[in-house]
Amino acid sequence: MIKLNISEIFYSIQGEGLYLGHPSIFVRTSGCNLRCAWCDTPYTSWDPERNEMEVGEVMDKICILSPKSFTPHVVITGGEPYMQKELPELIRCLKEQGYPVTVETNGTIFRETEADFLSISPKLSTSTPGDSRWKKIHEEKRIQYGPLLELIQSARYQLKFVIENKSDLEEVDRIVHRIREHVDICNENIVLMPQGREVSEIREKYLLLVEKCLNKGYRLTPRLHVDIWGDQRGH
Repeated sequence: MIKLNISEIFYSIQGEGLYLGHPSIFVRTSGCNLRCAWCDTPYTSWDPERNEMEVGEVMDKICILSPKSFTPHVVITGGEPYMQKELPELIRCLKEQGYPVTVETNGTIFRETEADFLSISPKLSTSTPGDSRWKKIHEEKRIQYGPLLELIQSARYQLKFVIENKSDLEEVDRIVHRIREHVDICNENIVLMPQGREVSEIREKYLLLVEKCLNKGYRLTPRLHVDIWGDQRGH
């Protein structure tokens, strides 16, 4: 039986994007096809943990973490969740139990699923690592327009870009223009997020992002979990 490779499962608050603040159970898969220079979960990419679980075991853990008074969102994140062959089956089981499901993905792989919402985060050029083993691979894989377009057309979505500097904002415009040659996307579904693992680093970039959002109608997201818990695992 094929199993999911799971790094951790925990209950917290969604800290990013259009569902900011929603109580959510996070299922973090391990394994990624990219190696971002600033990755904040290196234990799922650069040094991926291995903890194989059957879909039923994951569901049992989610049920234990779920509050009795309401049904929280389930956010399947990573690593890169679409690398997991059992992802569609896990989502099917979650939907049968009434859970709203978000998948967070880098947009380079497509699988047909029943997810309610996709948080698609194409990686910009500043994500490319200096590591000689991964630099060329990462740069070649980080933007895959075929899977990206399929994902956008398969479910409700946000395009969430992690911004390091002004050149990233120019690259966002190029990517959005390229996507619009094939499908219509709304500016309100485009979300800009400052890159950073420290509160001070994130705050330094807000003014740059605010200006772009005001000019384009994009959305600005903080990293609420960093504000509350800092760069602490399991939040």
